Amino acid sequence: MNLLFLAVLIIAVLVIEKASAHTKDQIRVKMKFDRRCVEPDGVFHLDIKAENRSLLPVMYMELSARADENIRPVSESFQKHNTGNSMGRNTFTVSNWLGSRQALNTEIDLSCDRRGRYALGNTYLTTGDFLGLSSGISALNCQSEIIVYPRKDDTDVETALGGFLGNLSVLRWLFPDPVLFQGLSDYTGREPMKDISWSKSAARNKLTVYQYDHTAEDIACVLLNTEGADEETCEHLFSLTRSVLELLEQKHLTWSFYSNGNLYAQRFSEDGQGERHLESALMSLGGAAYGSAFSFEALIDRLMHGTLRAEGCIVITKDQTLIQSGLNRLQNRTGGRVQVLEAKR
Repeated sequence: MNLLFLAVLIIAVLVIEKASAHTKDQIRVKMKFDRRCVEPDGVFHLDIKAENRSLLPVMYMELSARADENIRPVSESFQKHNTGNSMGRNTFTVSNWLGSRQALNTEIDLSCDRRGRYALGNTYLTTGDFLGLSSGISALNCQSEIIVYPRKDDTDVETALGGFLGNLSVLRWLFPDPVLFQGLSDYTGREPMKDISWSKSAARNKLTVYQYDHTAEDIACVLLNTEGADEETCEHLFSLTRSVLELLEQKHLTWSFYSNGNLYAQRFSEDGQGERHLESALMSLGGAAYGSAFSFEALIDRLMHGTLRAEGCIVITKDQTLIQSGLNRLQNRTGGRVQVLEAKR
């Protein structure tokens, strides 16, 4: 009887052992970053979910993911015990076991101190059989990426711009564009006298003023020129551009953004204002590659064909003496309202 029981037990174990070799095919794994963009040194997560859809338990499971070495775990313990480095890539490893129809949900806290666009690298699933006699490894298709914004530049851009932004705002109120005419309203005493329509006031027998849509035109057009800039200078240019755009947002001024750089997603951000408008530009700067896609003169050619509608331009460049011809064309177009910020160290 005991021999029979032992024989049945051995057969059952061997059957389970053979079946467990295929349980990795019943494991569904998802790995992805929990957000699209992050600040430098900001914490983000690699979300990991593994689900065992088999009736058999998985006695051993290891999940590994590779990423650029600039992406590092926040936890020193995880860095020490669960992170490897090879050929400029970090490998993060999580191991556990899964019961029948059980799921594992976990996350790894990560951080990155360098601007850039980082894709999640190769991901793998390693499983062991029931008796721990063998293991199998499978490549996973987990696609995800994170974009790290450029750091804010330490330049006091408001001081560097002087009264340029204030002058642009004043110009709009002194010389309203008739194209921006929106309608008429009663004079309240708060409007400037120049906005009073004397003919309409006489017809209506009360003081009447013109109304203008001051959101229909940009206050400032920001131009980023990366032509001839090396990697270090490009980083400075990206940070300086971020500081300028955030200053415009702080002052609630509308702006557009154009560049000849190898920016991510889009080189041209049309006029607008607000958090999403700024995030779109910062994402383009964060994911940008070095170098330029075309010359500064080619960028000015585009603006000269009707897309430039701003009161003035802020040009961010390596050295204005290298693009003086294009600057002269801008000054002629804007009546001299061009401010240049140089990224010199």
